[in-house]
Amino acid sequence: RVDQLEVQAVDWQEASGIIGQLTFVVRAILLVIVSVIFVVAGFIITNSMLMAAMDRKREIGTMRAIGAQKKFLLKLFFVETLILNLIFGLVGTALAVVVILMVGRIGIPATSPVASFFFSGPRLYLSVNSLHIVLVLISISLVSLLSTLFPAWKVMQVTPLEAMQRPD
Repeated sequence: RVDQLEVQAVDWQEASGIIGQLTFVVRAILLVIVSVIFVVAGFIITNSMLMAAMDRKREIGTMRAIGAQKKFLLKLFFVETLILNLIFGLVGTALAVVVILMVGRIGIPATSPVASFFFSGPRLYLSVNSLHIVLVLISISLVSLLSTLFPAWKVMQVTPLEAMQRPD
């Protein structure tokens, strides 16, 4: 009878001891690295959008002089960001999926016992998860839109008169 056996079921992390706990540390480190990458991407996007906005200061001044409202120009910046985000986000995601599928067929070899433990075998076989793809696209969109706020606000502060003046 099963109830007479002195056997206790535990999850894999408890059974593996300190090595199992190490997986949480590795996951936390990866999350920090990904967060840093998103922050850096946000600064890069902000800088790019700010430079693009300042390069078009005269055009924006002209539009403001003929009656374009700040709200319209703000929408213009966000639509531009969304279009760029959609195009390059989808292209980047598609390339990543292709690479994952190609590498996933042959697997990444474990070169040490620690890697073999983390891979749960001699090779790590990658796979595509549609939920992760959606989360990445949403994250990229949020970072892009948040990164557009400052450049859009900055260019809205320029008056039509100063935007249309020629630089010395």
